[in-house]
Amino acid sequence: MCSNECCTPGLDIDAFIDLCSSDEPAPPLPKRIKVETQQPDDHSYVCGVIGCGKRFKHKHHLTDHEHTHTNSRPYKCTWGACSKRFNHLSSLIRHRRTHTDNRQYKCEWKGCSKTFTQRGHLQTHQRTHTNERPFKCSWAGCTMAFSHKQTLEAHENIHAGLKPYACTYDGCDARFASAPPLRVHKRLHSGLRPYKCPFEGCDLSFLSNWNCKAHFKGMHTPEGQARQKKQEQRIAKFLTKTVLTSNVSITFHLNVFRPNRRRNSRESIL
Repeated sequence: MCSNECCTPGLDIDAFIDLCSSDEPAPPLPKRIKVETQQPDDHSYVCGVIGCGKRFKHKHHLTDHEHTHTNSRPYKCTWGACSKRFNHLSSLIRHRRTHTDNRQYKCEWKGCSKTFTQRGHLQTHQRTHTNERPFKCSWAGCTMAFSHKQTLEAHENIHAGLKPYACTYDGCDARFASAPPLRVHKRLHSGLRPYKCPFEGCDLSFLSNWNCKAHFKGMHTPEGQARQKKQEQRIAKFLTKTVLTSNVSITFHLNVFRPNRRRNSRESIL
């Protein structure tokens, strides 16, 4: 039985698709490959994109996966003024919980009260408590392990020299080993900066959530402001030392290479 919400028995998938806009035409993809196997539960649907080769149990899972290569996002959120789009129906379903604030997944770690709208987010969060890294690199001689499956896939793409995620903007040939940096890169073209600093009075916005958090931690927390002050003091000390060294060097140069000037100045005083 598939564990994805879009495959839950009794769920009317067509009803969800009707809520979404599918006005984004997808570029043509290589012919799909179905590997005949004797075991019906095997992942018999294989992505035909060169360098990918991912396998899936169900045909519609392969269809959704193909959207990651074409950057097609046919599933559009229709909640209020939200215009976010997704390449998986299950991603749209999970996203809609953020509007209803239905945080049904709670962390049971002692002293932690965080809640999440998605079970996957809870599982990822729990690894911050356990420091668990279940996704290990399969390349010979590499001992790296990761807490996110997507991070492992990007890491192994680096080993293989693969960059299957390409920018679709005209004239741009940038390619990436994983989808997240591609999303951030495309915001350079669109000018979109969706992550705004939550500090009151600060109107800065950023391309990625990571940059926003780093800014907030470095500029608006007591620890960050202390580090900032120390850095300013080090820079001021360095500049002062540089200026003094430059003055000494200039004086030495004048005394050595222009001795007549020094002698004339003495004679004028006498």
